[in-house]
Amino acid sequence: MSLVRLFKQPAEVRLYTFEFADQVEIADAGETLTGTPTITVSLLSGSGSLTVGSPTISGTKVQVQISGGTAEDRFQVVCQVNTSGSHVLECTGELRIKRLT
Repeated sequence: MSLVRLFKQPAEVRLYTFEFADQVEIADAGETLTGTPTITVSLLSGSGSLTVGSPTISGTKVQVQISGGTAEDRFQVVCQVNTSGSHVLECTGELRIKRLT
């Protein structure tokens, strides 16, 4: 899956959605998302940190609440989830913290 661009301001608490409907396992084979998704965060630049909630599955999507970070931080956010056909799917996003003035 391609890189997803995500944005938030430092004080925001936002719900992010990772969509898996276009994955061949879901679209063509009719598999469903199962289990507990994992979210991994890596700091790419800056000095802040994020608070990541518990991810949940909603149909073909994984949703997770994220807060924190300081202006100009950049993070890589990776969402990994299992399917009913025993496949492991992954979606990667780059989260940028922007202060809008």
